[in-house]
Amino acid sequence: MHFCTYFDINYIHRGLALYNSLERNASNFTLWILCFDYITYDILTKLDLPNARLIRRQEFEEGDNELILAQQNRSKVEYYWTCTPSLPLYVLKQQDIETICYLDADTFFFSNPKTVFDALDHGSIFIVPHDYDEKICRSHSPGRFNVGMLIFRRDESGLQCLRRWREQCLEWCRLEADNGKWGDQGYLEDWPQRFPGVVISGRPGIHGGPWNIGKYSLSLDREGRLLLNGDRLVCYHFHAVSMINSRMAVINDGHLFMNKLIRQHIYQVYVAALTDALQQLNHVGHSVQSQLNYPTLLFLTKRLLRRTLASNVIFA
Repeated sequence: MHFCTYFDINYIHRGLALYNSLERNASNFTLWILCFDYITYDILTKLDLPNARLIRRQEFEEGDNELILAQQNRSKVEYYWTCTPSLPLYVLKQQDIETICYLDADTFFFSNPKTVFDALDHGSIFIVPHDYDEKICRSHSPGRFNVGMLIFRRDESGLQCLRRWREQCLEWCRLEADNGKWGDQGYLEDWPQRFPGVVISGRPGIHGGPWNIGKYSLSLDREGRLLLNGDRLVCYHFHAVSMINSRMAVINDGHLFMNKLIRQHIYQVYVAALTDALQQLNHVGHSVQSQLNYPTLLFLTKRLLRRTLASNVIFA
């Protein structure tokens, strides 16, 4: 199984937690990591992760004048999003592999990712709906589908989709909604109609997130494995989770459903994984700075005034 992701030094602990979750749950995998700065590449090299393949930003951008030009008219985050379709294309060009799964760095596996590739079956493209919980999600501006997990097969449909998506992101990729577009994400809307072999996930456990976890009943089977409405939880997308010290995190999202099971078996597990990642980074001489910045402080203050702080603060 081949996966790819990207991050810079500010996201390195999340990317490392993702890698560790793959090591725990996958018997055979490769995670291709695009390092957006030299220090990230240097630290990951020191960690010597056996199933990681590191890509320097310079190597990734070399000869790609369109990507280099795109940096001039967008923010750092917008440029990173611009690179999303280019990364799986880059890996497919460099390696003779059949399928590649793109993952956001803040995703985390709770069980074997082979389930995701099995869901693709003989298809060419695998996409996951947000599957919004209408009780908490007031806006659907990011679109029907989530970019956090995507699979592309090296065939005509998969490659055509990636190339078109790359062209779209090069033309426009902003941190805002604009006529159905939203960063790199809104472009996924027409894939099921435009490209043959698109498989839309119909299983809630394949890619859960805060936007849909409240729709389903979370339970444990006899072996302590997590189930969503009886479906095995494979991966969860930890949107808006920020560590504010080495053992405590805040969820910077006002629309969040939380109960005891979700807190204990999903969020506390992830915060513990982030804590372990921070310790790994400390062993190679890197200390991640606290993310208790002004926006986070403002968010916490508002939650405290509303007496709803407890649901957004997680301890390892």
